[in-house]
Amino acid sequence: MLKQTKHQEKGNGNKNEDIKNKNRCWVVMACVQDQEINISCTNNLIVFVSSLMKLAFEEMLYIVYMQIFPKF
Repeated sequence: MLKQTKHQEKGNGNKNEDIKNKNRCWVVMACVQDQEINISCTNNLIVFVSSLMKLAFEEMLYIVYMQIFPKF
């Protein structure tokens, strides 16, 4: 019975983690040619970074650094 209780708690924890990941909002900070810009957040990190890199390439911008972190 004790094992079952622990398993249920673990299952609930995983379910909460899934919900948290779905609601995760990624914010990208980038510095372009000494000008720091805060780019709006998105739920799909890979697509967003890909579009950011495409924009930087097309505009021939030099991205000095980029920080990606989750915002809840």
